[in-house]
Amino acid sequence: MFGLDTWLAGFSDGSTLAVVALVAIVLGGIFFVYMHYPDLGIDKGHFFRDCGIILAASLLTFFVARTARRRQGVDVDKLAAEIPPA
Repeated sequence: MFGLDTWLAGFSDGSTLAVVALVAIVLGGIFFVYMHYPDLGIDKGHFFRDCGIILAASLLTFFVARTARRRQGVDVDKLAAEIPPA
């Protein structure tokens, strides 16, 4: 019925529901890995702590990269605003 492009285009509008759905999908994927691959040596008792660490590292990477690009004269927010909706 709908292709992958149509499904992903729904996340690009920036609505709160889209952001919540995307976060739920990512956390669900991390939870799946935690529960189904015990040979990775992942401690199941620290799931939420590890998700918090991953989220904090992702946000730190984003803001550091954004700051570095801004110092180079590139405004990433304006670039993203110029992308037309799908």
